[in-house]
Amino acid sequence: MHRKISQKPVLAEEDQRNCMQSQCDALMVLYDTPNGTAWNYNTGWTTATDPCTWERVECDANGTNVTSLDLWSNGLNGQIPAELAQLTKLEFLDLNDPELSGPIPEE
Repeated sequence: MHRKISQKPVLAEEDQRNCMQSQCDALMVLYDTPNGTAWNYNTGWTTATDPCTWERVECDANGTNVTSLDLWSNGLNGQIPAELAQLTKLEFLDLNDPELSGPIPEE
C-alpha cells in the first residue's frame, strides 16, 4: 500500500496556542494522512479556532491536551501515523475502520 504525502493543512497562529504544538502537528498529520477531507465526521478540523472543538476530539479541562480521539466509522484509510505518539495525554483512542492499518504508536 502506498501512502500519499500531501502538504498538510496549517493551523493559524491563534489556533496553535490552544494546544501544545506537537499535539496540533500530530492532529494535522492524522487528518492529512488518511484523507481527512473525505472523513464522515470532520467538522471543525482545520477551520475552527480551537482544535479541542473539532468533531470527535476531546481535551482536558485546560484545553491544552488531547485526551480522546473517537474516530470510528469515519472513513479513515491508509496507515496510522507515527505522530499519534505525540498525544501523550491521550486516554481514549478509537480508530476502528477496516481501511486503516498499522500499529498504534507507543509514547
